[in-house]
Amino acid sequence: MPHTLSIQRVVAVVRALGIWLLAICCCFVGAAPVSAQTAVPPDAAPLLRAPLTTLSDEPKTLHDLLTAAQKPVLVVLYQDRKSAEQNPQLKEELGRLPTTPRLTIVAIAEVVGYHFWPAKGYVLRALRPLQADGATVLADWQGSLRKAYRLQSGQSALFVLAPAGQLAYFTQGQLSPGQTEQVMRLVRRLAFPPAP
Repeated sequence: MPHTLSIQRVVAVVRALGIWLLAICCCFVGAAPVSAQTAVPPDAAPLLRAPLTTLSDEPKTLHDLLTAAQKPVLVVLYQDRKSAEQNPQLKEELGRLPTTPRLTIVAIAEVVGYHFWPAKGYVLRALRPLQADGATVLADWQGSLRKAYRLQSGQSALFVLAPAGQLAYFTQGQLSPGQTEQVMRLVRRLAFPPAP
């Protein structure tokens, strides 16, 4: 069964609540090779160890998710409210991928400023519909990843973690059609290897 996504539905939920929080969906990924140009740290430790929570408000890290699920490829999108609608073409193409135990797609919402009652409960409830679409949705209440990677405000951050958790690709901001195709080739190669 393919992943599905509904940006319009999530945005409508957010507006109905009257709370500024980001709308993210499960099918996102980054698209630039790890290099000095992207200023990526030499390993993925900050990404894997950042203190996040599930939508049940339980502590969770990407390392926990990778270990528990035993899925060697992670495709991760980290967004704030200003970047929630970036890269619709990539989201659509990822949404058409069939599910496979070799791939986990994760959306991380940066929700700094809402870690108090009752706003926190509204945020968690607004993000829950995404899980019905097959999403793995996590919340970053402290902005830990943005600080660790010095990410730009208003720009989505996109990561591909290869088997064993190595950071294979990373970029920020809007992707060109060429970059989108580059990422899709990478994801297909990692998650759908040819039979021996």
